[in-house]
Amino acid sequence: TAAILFGIAASAKAYPGIFFALFLLDRRYFALCTGILATAVATIGTMLCMHAPLTVLVHELAAHLSGFNSYFLLQERSVRFNHTFFNLVKGTIFHDLDDSHPSSTLQHFATIYPWLIISLTGFMLWRLRRLDFRHRVLVLTVAMVGFPLISYDYTLVHLLAPFCLFAMSALRRDQHSLRDLAPLFLLTFMFLPKEYLVELYGFRWGLGFACNGLALAALFVLGLSAKPWARLPEAASSR
Repeated sequence: TAAILFGIAASAKAYPGIFFALFLLDRRYFALCTGILATAVATIGTMLCMHAPLTVLVHELAAHLSGFNSYFLLQERSVRFNHTFFNLVKGTIFHDLDDSHPSSTLQHFATIYPWLIISLTGFMLWRLRRLDFRHRVLVLTVAMVGFPLISYDYTLVHLLAPFCLFAMSALRRDQHSLRDLAPLFLLTFMFLPKEYLVELYGFRWGLGFACNGLALAALFVLGLSAKPWARLPEAASSR
């Protein structure tokens, strides 16, 4: 059931498909295939009900994404309310953006960024193999909202899932270390309004892109650096 629901969600927007990794990490290959099949059926079935042939719809989608990535993505206006890792680099390093003449260096960075994310995803999956469920959900959720080229503030609602997991874990424990509570504090910080305009390099930037981007990066590191034996009680007790 979970695989089918993830599949339907991924058919509407691809980002939730990252949670298929939960099935892959647990070697639940049947559930993984079921989720992918649900995504394909829901996507193709919906497109067949539209006004144009499937081939035309696919071509229009590709053209729209190409125009979006080559034009809007490189503009200054896409920095505000955007908390991705790409935007963090874009807003802090490539600050001399001109909407009429996008930075060629930024264009090159946008070209290699997907390959950087693919490499980081491989390392992330390798590291998640022995982590507990809450850290898996935390890292995958941060990846979902932080890895894309553009991810606006409405996507922060997805962080409620790891927030609830870490809050329930904190309520069940009598003693807490700073390392245990740090993700909960950062997740709480993510929900605070921080879209204050500041003057930087002659441009008016929203402070939220830097605060949220850095907080997401910190959450990603904290999640991956959790104790690798956390999900193995017998290993933890034997140490």
